[in-house]
Amino acid sequence: MDLVREDSPEEICSAMETGMEVVRFVANLSPPLKKALLLREEEGMSYDEIAIKMECPMGTVRSRIHRARAEIRKILEKDQ
Repeated sequence: MDLVREDSPEEICSAMETGMEVVRFVANLSPPLKKALLLREEEGMSYDEIAIKMECPMGTVRSRIHRARAEIRKILEKDQ
């Protein structure tokens, strides 16, 4: 028997608020962090491709993406 779990209006509202916090956070990232994260997450580019596009070492790309994701994780953990 398959049970479909429906979210309560409160859960839906909380998820939407969290989503908006993440969007606001990404919008306020420094340009290099924002560009690296968006190229990876939205464009699906590899670290190598991002490094070439941003004209920086792959280690820098990894660091920028890691820092941006860590901050987003903090936001998400705060709301749980």
